[in-house]
Amino acid sequence: MTALSTFLRKTPGEALREYFDRPEIGLPTGFDWSLPEPELPRPLLGAIEGMTRSQRDRISNDAERVNALADEAGQAAIYSVAEDPAVLDGLSNAHARALWMFLNAPDRFRHAEEVRFTEDRRRGRMWAGFMTEAG
Repeated sequence: MTALSTFLRKTPGEALREYFDRPEIGLPTGFDWSLPEPELPRPLLGAIEGMTRSQRDRISNDAERVNALADEAGQAAIYSVAEDPAVLDGLSNAHARALWMFLNAPDRFRHAEEVRFTEDRRRGRMWAGFMTEAG
């Protein structure tokens, strides 16, 4: 739930509403979006807890994917694949940009995930060394 909590706290309310208003997410239609932005995460978590396991899993997975592209390396990946970076510049923060790309350009979002993954692995040590006796 850490990724979900981070997603709910750091994503602007307007962007959260755009995400949760999608029919495939299944948030109850009576959710009160008029709450002040800092107060949205708690009731959203409560509403999510009342959903089916598959709905919760989908939201949690989406939150992890958005969070993964909300840091500096993720933002570089998003901007590298953006069709119009000026659209991203107009959004309030990294989570808003990542979620916007996730919702409005899913193919480019997946490409940004691949760019991010490749960059992480290119610089990281993805092998193990072993010492053995000669002979």
